[in-house]
Amino acid sequence: MITRRPTGQVFLTGLSGAGKSTIGEKLAAQLDREFIDSDALIVTEENLSIRKIFDSMGEERFRAIEAKAIEQIVATGATDAIVALGGGALLSTATRKLIAEKGDLIYLKVTCESAAERLLACDNRPLTLRDNQVLSQADLVKRLQTLLDSRIEGYSAANHVVKVSSRSIDDICQDISNYLKQK
Repeated sequence: MITRRPTGQVFLTGLSGAGKSTIGEKLAAQLDREFIDSDALIVTEENLSIRKIFDSMGEERFRAIEAKAIEQIVATGATDAIVALGGGALLSTATRKLIAEKGDLIYLKVTCESAAERLLACDNRPLTLRDNQVLSQADLVKRLQTLLDSRIEGYSAANHVVKVSSRSIDDICQDISNYLKQK
């Protein structure tokens, strides 16, 4: 039996801590596709960390750089890549439209509590800091909820929603793979 290989770019979105990069890498390997992390591309292109771009240039400039990076990803010819987007990439209406035209948007839906737990377990996640001090889990949950509230419009544009809070990476990848095969 021949199984149809899903085609088209797949864009993963969700809050920081949802697992976009981790899941994207594993999914790409399972589907024999290229993996692209938009934040990693920005860091390489700008030769600055995301945090330093925010600190030195501001969020508005970062969002412009991010939109350009996503346009570059779409235009590169990596037509069946798995792409991990930055958590705020969909704040741009133009970016949402471009993604809708070029592929599938999958929202990795994580609770703010789970995202906070995951972020606090990692070193070097700027979102966990305020004035160079690590936030408490409760304060980080509040920060994440504020971000979620501001980004929900973009996330709601997803073609498929995958709840990720209490699931294994393998289970999440299987869910996405099944969705792509059914298209």
